[in-house]
Amino acid sequence: MTTAVAVREPAQPHPLLQALEGRRDTIAAILPKTMDVDRFIKVAWMACTKNPELLACTPQSLLGSIIEAAELGLEPTGSLNRAWLLPYKVNVAPKGSTPKYEMQAQLMIGYAGLSDLARNNGDVTKIESRVVYEGDTFEARYGTDPGITHLPAFATVDPTKITHVYAIAFFPTEEPQFDVMTREQVDGIRARARGANTGPWSTDYAEQARKTVVRRLTKSLALSPATQDAIQRDIDREVGQIVVGPTVDATAKLRKQLQDRVRPVDAPGAQEPVQTTDAPVDIPPEPDAPAAAGTVVVDPVCGNVAGEGLMEGAVCGLVADHGGAHKNEDGSWPA
Repeated sequence: MTTAVAVREPAQPHPLLQALEGRRDTIAAILPKTMDVDRFIKVAWMACTKNPELLACTPQSLLGSIIEAAELGLEPTGSLNRAWLLPYKVNVAPKGSTPKYEMQAQLMIGYAGLSDLARNNGDVTKIESRVVYEGDTFEARYGTDPGITHLPAFATVDPTKITHVYAIAFFPTEEPQFDVMTREQVDGIRARARGANTGPWSTDYAEQARKTVVRRLTKSLALSPATQDAIQRDIDREVGQIVVGPTVDATAKLRKQLQDRVRPVDAPGAQEPVQTTDAPVDIPPEPDAPAAAGTVVVDPVCGNVAGEGLMEGAVCGLVADHGGAHKNEDGSWPA
């Protein structure tokens, strides 16, 4: 008598992990030379598995956010307040029509991440940020003898007792620059955020306050256009603006033109509200994969859409050395 032995098929990697591995060369090319592509892919995947709602987000937004983090040289893990991925329910219906929601992942930059960007892309040696609590001795001076005096009492870490927050940028040869915000000013920024009562504002108020003042300070620093653009995108996302893909090398004018013209992506499951948090991720194909004529093609590097996203014959300038023309494999353009 012969007993049949069942052979189990090896488990297939998750589609998102397959997509990240399939774009290894792209990620390696845009990562800073000091970062390892193997580690980046690993930590990005782990960050997604820790939050099931991220895996329910649209593939374009999830993969695009991870690639943007790679461009900025930030691991999207949330550790050390550098950068993290957050899921948002976004209304993608045209203005004035019936709302239609989808889950989108978006990259958020922490105060330490902003400091890293300023240090790596400007004449800054470091940025230091502190919160001031009730009972601390604090003085800020402007004018011809500017400066800050802060003697902490170490009496509390209660976020409701925060009175001020400040940030200082240090330079190799120049005097430091600083900015100070009151609790009321910080709360004014929080009130305009779409996650004012959820997420980091709810769980890590002090860190969000530090980020707010660092972000305001960076506006007065001589930073690269790419860094300025990354900071502006972070502001847009916090107040609820939809930012389409990484646009590190885009000018503000080009970014606005594309946001005005790009239409929602007709991808499977992308236009319907997400009902569960464990929905599989349907990753779009690589740019060189065949695409049917008349369909909408989304470039996984920059997140742009052919046709209405860029007019026929236009060349993408959003990502350095990208140059994609965003048309179908057969040479057609979507209607």
